[in-house]
Amino acid sequence: MVILGGRQAISPEVEEELADMGLTVDRITGDNRYETAVLIAQQVAPEGAEIAALVNGQDFPDALSVAAYAAQAGMPILLTETDTLPAETAQALEDLAVEETIVVGGRAVIGDEQLTELPAPVRLKGDDRYATSVAVAQHFEPESARMYAATGLDFADVLSGAVLAAKNGAGVLLVSNTVSQEVGQYLTDKGVVRVTIFGGRSVVSEEVVAQLQHLLK
Repeated sequence: MVILGGRQAISPEVEEELADMGLTVDRITGDNRYETAVLIAQQVAPEGAEIAALVNGQDFPDALSVAAYAAQAGMPILLTETDTLPAETAQALEDLAVEETIVVGGRAVIGDEQLTELPAPVRLKGDDRYATSVAVAQHFEPESARMYAATGLDFADVLSGAVLAAKNGAGVLLVSNTVSQEVGQYLTDKGVVRVTIFGGRSVVSEEVVAQLQHLLK
């Protein structure tokens, strides 16, 4: 069992409970979220990585959009601030010998000035978090005719489900209280035949389920 984050995020009491269950528990934590992401990246790509994803470390949607594809490719996800590239992240890009940086999100979350500090940056963005999840899917082109969907208003369900999507060679699209035009168009154009929703009716309503069903081939 690997715990991601420090004792403020996951308490020592939880760690002790896991150990009492007979599990071997390791914790990956840095002095801040940026360093923690770097330490995780070192575990994901101990021999380095040609490509890394860069997302805003202060909010979750863009990281969730790219998580399944990163898992499939063994691609580390590094964190940044809106206007400043943290020193920990800059050093990690160098240490990992990254040759291309997938920048997820628009200028409001990662400013243009940061791109000059990145190796071969490629920005993936839409007009909002839902359109960005489509832009990410279009870039990585999952071969599966199955996709996953989850609310873009919270992180827990996608965070839990991204590994499953990766296992099945698929990605995750974000929805709200409706299915955005971009998400609907992507499902239609790609000929998706099955969508699995992460989360209950309180986060993805039956109305959204009906919209998704209508869009499937």
